[in-house]
Amino acid sequence: LTCEISPQRISISQRNSLLSRIELEPGGLLETTLVTQLQPFCCWLPWFYNIRFILDAGLVNHLVVPWQKGISTPDELRDYGIALAQNAFPHLMGKSFRLGFEDIAYGHNALALVIEEEQWQTLSLVANQLKLRFPGVNTPLRSLLSTWRGTLPEEGIFALPGESDSTFACRSRGEWQHVYRLSFPGIQTEQQLTLVARLAGLRNTPCYF
Repeated sequence: LTCEISPQRISISQRNSLLSRIELEPGGLLETTLVTQLQPFCCWLPWFYNIRFILDAGLVNHLVVPWQKGISTPDELRDYGIALAQNAFPHLMGKSFRLGFEDIAYGHNALALVIEEEQWQTLSLVANQLKLRFPGVNTPLRSLLSTWRGTLPEEGIFALPGESDSTFACRSRGEWQHVYRLSFPGIQTEQQLTLVARLAGLRNTPCYF
């Protein structure tokens, strides 16, 4: 099963076939809603089935973690990324969170994502209650990057337009440089892209959606 979660709705599918889509009620409890919506499709599934949660870009935070001098292992890079995230995202102050990598290569800047521990635990509890394996979370950005099978373009702006937030990951000279998250629902994606290209100094750079 695949469960896509955005701030506005939940979509459930299996083998690319849409099973259900519902709008989320403001203030509703996500755990209860997920169990209620997934239960009808889980009663006949054996324990070994996975559930893949795909979180909308508006529900996670992305940042670039530079591979600094003195870093020698991915674990050290992760620790450095956690320190950066604590300063980059004030809303996470005092909260537990997890940091993972959308793209990482030894000796190069990494593209990282941050998810709140509470959110992770909610998804894990839902999977456990429904007797489904929980291999972790996925994001549309990771799906977009997988298009190139590990050989990413040297230059590019990787865009994830959203209903309320849009994320733009910028890559130049074979390195991740910046990630911008914009909340301009009234502005067209093309206008947001123009703004990001100007901020990042990447005019006339290819954009991938």
